[in-house]
Amino acid sequence: MNDLTIGSNKKGARRVREEFRWRNFNAFAARLIKHRLVHFAPLSIYILWQFRDTCEDPDYAGASPAFMLNTTLDWLDSTSEELFADTQDLGINGRSLGKLYQIPSRGFDRPRWLFWAKRFAELSRDERMFDGPTRRRAAGAAEKIMCHFGEATDSDSRTDGE
Repeated sequence: MNDLTIGSNKKGARRVREEFRWRNFNAFAARLIKHRLVHFAPLSIYILWQFRDTCEDPDYAGASPAFMLNTTLDWLDSTSEELFADTQDLGINGRSLGKLYQIPSRGFDRPRWLFWAKRFAELSRDERMFDGPTRRRAAGAAEKIMCHFGEATDSDSRTDGE
């Protein structure tokens, strides 16, 4: 299913416009952080929830999967340095966990990042749900996370004959 087909009716068109605005707002906020015009800390819990809703909720918090994935990837593209460095305890408990991830976590920790990398890799193979550019971005995100945490990626384990 292509997200653009949703826009064929008024309600669907409104949803597409709202998602487009929300993604643009998130991308703008991520760029402000990247260029150090806004401090990262006040937004970190919101960013965590964006990752949770995309990678840990099989229903994508009720939004379209492509919208959720691309919005999350925008955050990772622009703020990975800040995200990887954020080891603070955000003072949250199980409320921050999605249905697919049930390991106790209080923020951006290594086990959660590795779970997200695995989910990005899974989503990158979903041809039914995502277009080629989105799948390539998701694969790149998985590799970026795995490399940051010193983990082997699928491409590292391939032989020259594959």
